[in-house]
Amino acid sequence: MNPQVSIIICSRNRATQLGRCLDSIREDEMLAAGAELVLIDNGSTDDTRQIMSAHADRARYPVLVRPEPAAGLSRARNAGLDAATGDLLLFTDDDCYMDPGYIPLAVEIFESEEFDFGGGQAVIHDEADAFVGYNLFNERTTLEPGRFIPAGSIQGSSMILRRRVVEKVGVFDCSLGAGTPFPCEDIDYVARASFAGFTGGLFPELVVRHDHGRRTDEDYREILRSYDHGRGAYYAKNIMAGRLSFLLHWPRRSFEPERSIRNEFAAACRYLTMRIRG
Repeated sequence: MNPQVSIIICSRNRATQLGRCLDSIREDEMLAAGAELVLIDNGSTDDTRQIMSAHADRARYPVLVRPEPAAGLSRARNAGLDAATGDLLLFTDDDCYMDPGYIPLAVEIFESEEFDFGGGQAVIHDEADAFVGYNLFNERTTLEPGRFIPAGSIQGSSMILRRRVVEKVGVFDCSLGAGTPFPCEDIDYVARASFAGFTGGLFPELVVRHDHGRRTDEDYREILRSYDHGRGAYYAKNIMAGRLSFLLHWPRRSFEPERSIRNEFAAACRYLTMRIRG
């Protein structure tokens, strides 16, 4: 019988962080959910593959280790989709730790037919780290099909998809995501799911702790710039697809703190140029 749940984690040259992430996975929750762990080595040159294999050797639940030599998070996520056998696909990142109860709570939420995709909160694990890479909200929210979804609403560190969504929507866009100038493959995917007719949700009870380790001012500015670039490409792609709600909402949200509309617009132009040139 196929596992009900597949946890998918992709990693590239972050063996130490990955080891801590894997150590945080609760074996009792995995076994109770009949879950498998899918680990994708995205062309690492450090000890990532050995860390994955060692975890697979000692785990009492199924662990699938697969290579994706071509760099790029979307390519790695697509390899995870291809390898996973579960009906419920849970993505998290190699520098994150799922809170106790995350897996059974996710299973419980998706036992009904109300939601097809969704995501939870990402909180900062270490208070010494820069206050970036988070996703905080207090109330459960239903994302109706075909509605505008703000960038950052669902992040790949806590993203859940039903198998039927993948069967209809397809794979992640390899022109987006870490390894490209536009880190937005996660929100792009859920927007595509929404416009394909699926219902999503934001679930504050699902919490991951982001141990990103960025502490300097330059680290802080760099990650904010990367978010600007991702947002610019995200809005540009959807506007190109004729989704006018994105054209209306983009300027309204441009005055939010920690955003640069200049960076977003420049990234949108860069993305459009890339698309035009093919």
